Amino acid sequence: MAYAMQLHAKTGPNGQPYLPASQFEAARQYIVNDLAIWAQMTHARRSETAPSPQVKEAQAAAAKAQVEAQKAKRAVGQATKPVGRAASNTPAKPKAAKPATIDDAFDSAMSEVMSSIR
Repeated sequence: MAYAMQLHAKTGPNGQPYLPASQFEAARQYIVNDLAIWAQMTHARRSETAPSPQVKEAQAAAAKAQVEAQKAKRAVGQATKPVGRAASNTPAKPKAAKPATIDDAFDSAMSEVMSSIR
């Protein structure tokens, strides 16, 4: 209300704001048309009734069902959890011996390349 009144106020000779008689009608219109409607809407919003006990019970039942479903999912996950590590698809490579000749080194390198291509 103070902000709306400042829009219609004038500054007096002593430096204080005042509402001149010519602005009384504008102030009255603000109070009746704007401020009263705002107050009614605010009152209606603040005085809304709380949810009924049936709604609260339904919400509590839904929350309990959700918790039970989560527990069931967790139990299924624990029961079907794989044991151990997954087997690798690639066979373990035997350690290559040091090649004695250039032909052995070439054959070893070719076999490594060919095995990685497969």
